[in-house]
Amino acid sequence: MDKLDFSSVDNSIINEMAGRLGIFMGALLGVGIILIILFKLLRVPNKLASFLSTCIMLYTAYLLVTKFNVFTL
Repeated sequence: MDKLDFSSVDNSIINEMAGRLGIFMGALLGVGIILIILFKLLRVPNKLASFLSTCIMLYTAYLLVTKFNVFTL
């Protein structure tokens, strides 16, 4: 089995991609934490809270990819 040679790949591109993925995951994590706190304060039932938080986080992911162009180089 031959070893793959990644020496020709520019590290700045990989670092930029990792940074963008970090921003994407961090934004989703932040929205999730805010939703947990908000739903606990409002005493929303667990099944409804999980459904609403899933919808809101999917919409946030959609906005990050389309409107804010998180993954566009």
